[in-house]
Formats: sequence, C-alpha cells, structure tokens
Amino acid sequence: MSRRADCRWPLVIDAPPTPTPTPPTLACAVDAELAVLGALTGAIDLEIDEGRRLVLATIAAAGLSDDRLGTYAHLIRAAAPGSAREALEALMSTVFKDEFVERYIAEGRAKGEAEGRAKGQAAMLLWILAARDFDLPDGIRERVLACADLDQLGAWADAAATARSLDEVFPSDESGR
Repeated sequence: MSRRADCRWPLVIDAPPTPTPTPPTLACAVDAELAVLGALTGAIDLEIDEGRRLVLATIAAAGLSDDRLGTYAHLIRAAAPGSAREALEALMSTVFKDEFVERYIAEGRAKGEAEGRAKGQAAMLLWILAARDFDLPDGIRERVLACADLDQLGAWADAAATARSLDEVFPSDESGR
C-alpha cells in the first residue's frame, strides 16, 4: 500500500483506546498529556470527582512549565461540561495549607532574611573600613563575614565610623590578633 493511500484514512481518537495515565505520584509530562487527552476524549469522566482529581493531580505532578500547565488547564476546562467545569475551577483554586509546612517555610524565610541582613551589614562594615583606609588582616575580615549577630555588626560599624585604629573597632582581646 502506498503512503498516499495510508493518508486517506483519518486517525480517530476516542475514549476506549485512550490509555489512562499512571498514578499522579509517578506522573511525568507524557502522563499529563494522556490526562489531557483522556479529558478531551471522555476517557476520563470529568463529571465525577475522582476523574477531575485524577486529571488535575496528574498535570500538577508532572513538573510542567507554567505556560504548558496553563494550556493544559485551559484545554481541560474547555472540554468539561458546565457543572464539571465549575467543580474543576473550584479544585484549581483550592489552596491546601499545612500548619507544619507553613511554619517551616516561614521560619526558613525569616532565617534567610536575617542572614541576608547580616551579610549586608558585614559588607557595609567592610566598606566603611576600606573607605577609612584601614588595612584589614584576613582574620578580622573572616570574622566580620562570619558574624550573624546584627547587634555586634552594628556596634563594630558605629566604632568604625570614628575610630582612629582597628584596635578601637576590634579590641585586641576580642580580635584574636
């Protein structure tokens, strides 16, 4: 049979031959595409909660780009009957919160912000010392950069603004020199 003859018969995709995606915990991009195809062909029933959750969980777990995820969500919503569309939109807008996770994220964010402030103050202190033409030994530079205590960094910066020597900023007994 010639290639031209093969092209006369259209390829029809319908619900029965459409494969079901793997469970969402194992989802990949191919499974997301199967979920979208299943929604479009009716192989996955969007009228029931289980079908809606399968489709959404599969595309969510596939690690898609925001653009691709948006396209798939649009196609799924367009294929869904009215009542299923409303239920899909409700699921898509649901935000799941876990107090432990939220607290962990907040603590991590606060720690990161504090570290960022300390690094910024340390950099400013080193800039002040350089502007005042102080020759910093490596030990003091490392100590300043390693310091996470904002009060200590502030005290050193206050002293650095008017000091006539490094000993006035970092007394010999605390500088380790």
